[in-house]
Amino acid sequence: MSGRGQRWGLMILLLALGGGWPAWAAELTVRGVLEEAPLAPVLRLFTQETGHVVHYVRDEPEALLRRLGAEGAAATADVLLGMDSTSLRAARQAGLLRAVSSKPLAVRIPPQYRDGDGFWYGLTAWARVLLYARARVSPAELVGYESLAESRWRERLCMDASAHAGRRALLTALLARWGFERSLEWARGVAANLAPEPQGDDRNRIRALALGVCDVAVIDTQDYVRILRSEQEEDRIAVRQIGMVWPDQGGWGAIVDIAGAAVTAHARQADAARQFLEFLAGNAAQRLLAEQTDEYPVAPGIPVASALLNLGAFKADPVGLTARDGTEETVARILAASGWK
Repeated sequence: MSGRGQRWGLMILLLALGGGWPAWAAELTVRGVLEEAPLAPVLRLFTQETGHVVHYVRDEPEALLRRLGAEGAAATADVLLGMDSTSLRAARQAGLLRAVSSKPLAVRIPPQYRDGDGFWYGLTAWARVLLYARARVSPAELVGYESLAESRWRERLCMDASAHAGRRALLTALLARWGFERSLEWARGVAANLAPEPQGDDRNRIRALALGVCDVAVIDTQDYVRILRSEQEEDRIAVRQIGMVWPDQGGWGAIVDIAGAAVTAHARQADAARQFLEFLAGNAAQRLLAEQTDEYPVAPGIPVASALLNLGAFKADPVGLTARDGTEETVARILAASGWK
């Protein structure tokens, strides 16, 4: 039986148990960037608690936004899920989201992790940390992100491509801290320090550290803990040769980003979509989401997964994500002017 067939089978079972078709039941279409397998326990729990059935479609952030924009008022998606703050801000700017006013969301989601007008809400968070090759680098050389622009790292730095949301999010946060001129100077220094390889994801960058392709890398915490528990021998060898630094612990703190959710501008099931966001901010869903994604829950009082606890406590940048609003064009200018490919 197909996934959609299974979901309708569950609705039929609810009908049979309840003696009538529940008036509140809805079929909710959610488009997101998360893999469906780890998300499945969360979606099942939502259906069990509300009766609403979720039809989930996965794609990359850019593709999701292009499709939503092209569909316009004919869009079938009710919710965007798992999007980083850069993508969520772009979606709002393009008019693809609708504001949600919700007391549970306002209470559960700290203000620094949500849009001030209710267009999107962070659900889980991660930090950008610095990894280094133990044999070639002292952690004292890596005080914070600013250190990455120092000439000592010429062709020794691994980072993702300039088009990658992670790099843009990092530069956007630094722009909010420093302003244009200092951020441009930093970006020029970093561009000069980039190693020619590797291409690909964070796992490739971690392996590159072990192989001597580069000596320092910028990595998201969730990707780091995943490779720490990898069963692949290549990964096991690599992690024994690297160390981690929490950046800027004597200053601003480590830069944090979120995976969040939003109701689409043309949601056909707007009320059920709001309920879905409120559910995702609840204790049970927050715990499940954090465990399944290897990320930090944003709601207070939710236990942090042991893999993340092993990284230690850290000071996070207190500047809210909305301080980065309206900076996309400036970030693009900095990337172009710095020669950051």
